[in-house]
Amino acid sequence: MLPQHKPSPWLYTAGEIGFFLIAGASILAAILISLIYIPALPPGAIHWPALVILYWACYQPRWQPLLLIFIMGILCDLLSGASLIGITSFIGVLLATLLRSQNHLLLALPFWAVWLIVSGFLFLWRGIEAMAFGLALGIWPPATMWLGSVLLSAICFPLVAVLLAPLRRAEFRL
Repeated sequence: MLPQHKPSPWLYTAGEIGFFLIAGASILAAILISLIYIPALPPGAIHWPALVILYWACYQPRWQPLLLIFIMGILCDLLSGASLIGITSFIGVLLATLLRSQNHLLLALPFWAVWLIVSGFLFLWRGIEAMAFGLALGIWPPATMWLGSVLLSAICFPLVAVLLAPLRRAEFRL
């Protein structure tokens, strides 16, 4: 019987870097999509980066290290012109950590249940943003604006899941 071939540790690392690139590229694409102006919607109505971050936190948390979420959150704030630089990073790392801790339970749930959980996390995300802007800048966004954003973002989560599902099943063979 021939011995099993075991890949060297650097091959495993190369594969993991590829997975980090998938998550990072998808978050970066979401940031760029969020910068596109849609005439019928107010700016930032659909929080694409949050949807992608929450998707990876649910289904492939090891592909998305917290440092990646932090860097992408800062980039999102800088490109969108947010008044509070770092708020997206803070909320993204906080909520992704909560979802990652329950990853094994989320994988056992049907998609509609995960969709409801992600919708609740979107509500928390936008609610914390609204409170932070209100407390730091004295500008309280109207509830209809951020609740509408939560609703529109939650409606778009199945689209994000359909687009990212093939990437989730990707394998790097070296």
